[in-house]
Amino acid sequence: MHRSYTSLVARAFHDAGLFLGDNLIGPASSNPYGHYESREIYDFHRSLMHQHQLNSWWNYINVDKAGKLAGSDLFKDAAREILDIHFPQIQFGWKEPMASFFMYGWLEVLPDPHLVIVFRHPIACVASLMKRTTGNKLLRRRPMMAIRWFNLWDQTNLKLLDFLEEAPEKCILINAPNDLRHLTTVNDLNQKIIGQWKISIQPLDFRSIIDQDLLKNSGVYSGYLLWLFQRRKRTIGIYNKLLKRAQDQRG
Repeated sequence: MHRSYTSLVARAFHDAGLFLGDNLIGPASSNPYGHYESREIYDFHRSLMHQHQLNSWWNYINVDKAGKLAGSDLFKDAAREILDIHFPQIQFGWKEPMASFFMYGWLEVLPDPHLVIVFRHPIACVASLMKRTTGNKLLRRRPMMAIRWFNLWDQTNLKLLDFLEEAPEKCILINAPNDLRHLTTVNDLNQKIIGQWKISIQPLDFRSIIDQDLLKNSGVYSGYLLWLFQRRKRTIGIYNKLLKRAQDQRG
């Protein structure tokens, strides 16, 4: 999901030596350290949304149409071309939140795929999106926009839960930012990626790249978002499932 510390996690992989693409999206005011996101894959997903009219106001994206498109030869042929041109390495990775909706198409064309799934509290994600959009002014002027972002959080994490339940051995679940700050959790993460998955990188190090000042501000959100969250049984249920999965993963 957007605003879930995916850029920080991707940066750690990049710094550890994993190839993430030859044209990474750089910093922005809302992401001062860079997105560590492949421009080619980002543009590919956005072009699909535009060309096939996948946009949906309430959910941001029409999930059913996106899933059907991801299973088509049109999608898989274009995806293979991107991989052939921009990811010739034996080992590589990439980060792009919208990939959640095209995941099953990608998994058919990726060689031996593994997923690092990062989730964050839904209120924190929505608050960050509201702040990024218009510095919280949008929340005061159009409170319904917050519902849209909660819906997107639901849709995104439901798709991730689907695959997590189908192939848990292919996934690592990270509860951000908590799991990134604890040495034991990071050691377990490195053991699975380097030891079990045999990914040839240096150990991931999150503590050296976490900006503590940004973390201090990450929990700031309005009472309205808390009120809204407490009335969203679906969102709460998805979040609790993710928490339980993360706990089960740690044993």
